[in-house]
Parts: sequence; structure tokens; C-alpha cells
Amino acid sequence: MSDRVAFVAGAGGVLGRAVGARLADAGFTVVGVDRLAYADAVPTTALAVTTQLFCDWASPLAGPAREVICWYFDEVPKLTDQVGVAEAEKLAVAAAKEGQ
Repeated sequence: MSDRVAFVAGAGGVLGRAVGARLADAGFTVVGVDRLAYADAVPTTALAVTTQLFCDWASPLAGPAREVICWYFDEVPKLTDQVGVAEAEKLAVAAAKEGQ
């Protein structure tokens, strides 16, 4: 087990599985949960707080939340390649959404 642990909320979904796989590849021990609160974890980033607050992504407030999430995924790779979601994983999520 790694000394670096990452909690992945929504690990049952396509994006959650992609994030978990990326973190595992980066050497993290990954704990997948449906919601961070179930693991007694505290969200500590804008992305974690935003994704934890939304259970209904069809709500009228989902658009502004998506703006924060998309901004995060665009900006983080400019700082490090150790966090975020790879372009291939984003494309896989987009393809899965189209197939729903």
C-alpha cells in the first residue's frame, strides 16, 4: 500500500473510474466511494466541493458547476501532470455520455 491515499467520489461512474485508474497509475492507494462523506472524508478542493454538492446533474445549477469542473480539468495540467484527467479519459467519458 502506498503512503499516498486518494479518495475518489463517484467511483462507480465512468469519470470516477477513470480518475481512480489515473491515481492508481500515479502510485496512490485509491479508495472509491459514492460520496466522500460516506468515507468520513472532507472535500478540500473546489472540484471536490462542487462535485459533492451536486446529486442531480440535471438541475438548473448544474451548468455553473460544470463550468468550475471544466475549468479545473483545463487548468490543472498546466501546473502538474500528477493530477487531473488525461485527454483520452475525457474522450472516453464523452463517448459514454453519447451512448446513454
